[in-house]
Amino acid sequence: PNKAGEHNFILTAESNGRVVSKDVKITVKDSATGLDGIKAEAGVKYTVADLSGVEVMSVVSSESDFSFCDALPAGVYVIYGSNGESIKKIVK
Repeated sequence: PNKAGEHNFILTAESNGRVVSKDVKITVKDSATGLDGIKAEAGVKYTVADLSGVEVMSVVSSESDFSFCDALPAGVYVIYGSNGESIKKIVK
């Protein structure tokens, strides 16, 4: 989903010839500010991993207006916050 609000999609999986579908409901919050898509919070630990799952950086934010993604080399990353938030980040 590219906009805030509630969205639905159907997840379908097949195993041993059996197909199972499940409706999945997600809620996308308003656009965040701060850590390149994550609404940064002071004292939250952010872990950056590449797509193979290798941790490339870990920082603890000192303020709500905090960014460190400019220090990353080009690539695709997943950023996990200790507050439960996560995003995918493409650095060009």
